[in-house]
Amino acid sequence: MAVSTNSLNFLAEAPSRLVAEMNANAIARKFPAGKTLAMEGSECPHFFVVLSGTIRVYQISEGGREVTLYRVYGGESCALTAFAILSRTEFSAHATAETEVELLMFPEHLLRDWVEKYDVWRRHLFKALTFRVHDMMHLIDRVTFQRVDVRLADFLLKAAGSPGLTLKITHEKLGRDLGTSRVVVSRILENFKKQGLVELSRGQITLKNRSELQKISKQGGSL
Repeated sequence: MAVSTNSLNFLAEAPSRLVAEMNANAIARKFPAGKTLAMEGSECPHFFVVLSGTIRVYQISEGGREVTLYRVYGGESCALTAFAILSRTEFSAHATAETEVELLMFPEHLLRDWVEKYDVWRRHLFKALTFRVHDMMHLIDRVTFQRVDVRLADFLLKAAGSPGLTLKITHEKLGRDLGTSRVVVSRILENFKKQGLVELSRGQITLKNRSELQKISKQGGSL
C-alpha cells in the first residue's frame, strides 16, 4: 500500500526520501472492532499510524475496572506505543479496536531512526505525546476532583449534543470512559431520568434538558 500524504497530513512537508522509505517498509493491516491490539506488559514490535477507525487505550485495575486513557483516531499515532519503542520498554496499558481500524505499520527500529533523521516524524510524535499527556492529566483531574454525576453530565453534553439527539452507548461503556462502575452510572442516569433530563432505552440515552445538564456539569465538589 502506497503511503499517501492526503491521508497522512503530517507528511505534507516530508522529504521524498522519507516517503520512499515508508513505502518500502509499510505494512497495511485491518482489524475488526473489539480486537485486542496490545496488552499491558507486551512488547511493541511495530509502530503505526491510524488510517481509519478508532483505537481505545485503557488500563484495568486489580478489581477489573477499566479506565479509558485516550483514543487514537485517523491520522494519529499512539503516544504510549511511541514511548515504549523510544525508551525500549514494554507497553504500559491495553489497546483495543473500538471500531474496525486500518493501520499503517512499520518495524519499531525504523521509528527510532526516523525520529533522529526527520523533523516531520519528531513533530508528529511530540504532538501525539503532548495531546495524550494533556488528556491523561485532564482524566486524573476529573476522576480525582469531580463527582461522577458532574463527569457524566459533561460527557453526555459533549457526546450527544442538542436535546432530542440520541447517544447509542451502554452503561458499562460509560463506566469505562468515566472510570467508574456500571452500577454507579445506572443509578445516576435513573436520577437524571426522574428529573426529566434524559430518556433511557436499551443501549440508548436521549437528552431532554440540556440547560439543566449544563448546570450539573459546571458543579465542583468531591466524589
